[in-house]
Amino acid sequence: MIRPRAIFSVRPWDSDDGDPAHPEHILGSAVTDQLCQRSDGAGALVALDDRRYALTGTTLAVGAPRDLRRYARRRSQRAPSSTERNWLTRVAETLAPSDPAMPTRRGH
Repeated sequence: MIRPRAIFSVRPWDSDDGDPAHPEHILGSAVTDQLCQRSDGAGALVALDDRRYALTGTTLAVGAPRDLRRYARRRSQRAPSSTERNWLTRVAETLAPSDPAMPTRRGH
């Protein structure tokens, strides 16, 4: 069976979304794991129960690991500060397929 590709979406974080450092739900999907958290402010990289991942903070980005990794790399190239660049680089590295810290979700 071929699975449909996860839709990638980006939008501003809204206060109704809750705490971006510790989200419980993202766009109707439960957060199952927090992979990393920003040390300098509110934001996190989380796994969702529908097999997507989300990057939270001032912006919400949701999608497949490959799409989020690409998004983080592009954003890091235009980051306004080294702190932002370092965070986005960390996100991209965490989402890299060879990273043992990234949970494998095949077969679930």
